[in-house]
Amino acid sequence: MVISFSSEKPRQQLLDKKYVYTFRKNRRKAFIKAARHYWRMPLKNWGHKDWANEGRTKPKMCDVIIFEVGDLVLKNLEKYVLGSGFEDLEEWGQEIARLNGWDEPRVHDKGWLYKVIWAPEEEEKSEWT
Repeated sequence: MVISFSSEKPRQQLLDKKYVYTFRKNRRKAFIKAARHYWRMPLKNWGHKDWANEGRTKPKMCDVIIFEVGDLVLKNLEKYVLGSGFEDLEEWGQEIARLNGWDEPRVHDKGWLYKVIWAPEEEEKSEWT
């Protein structure tokens, strides 16, 4: 299932730096299914190959691999700000609130943090080897 980056700063972080940390209100279905299937293994190093776009109904932007960092509350994202594309936690929190239709950041609400890494397409990979 596609992961969308309708916010400019994280999208640019992914394209420029080849990775981005993204906070989502809900856990991604691929990780729920994997947790059921691999219930004896931690999912920390399990990556899900997918693709990204600039928003719903937009065309494919790039292939990605998504890693689940874990469930966190907004106030505990400070150490991930550098890889988020935002200047600071306040700016990131405001954007999370806007995207989720909240009036203001909910610092105690739990969500899921993911590290999304750009994955070159097969034709591009051959240039690397």
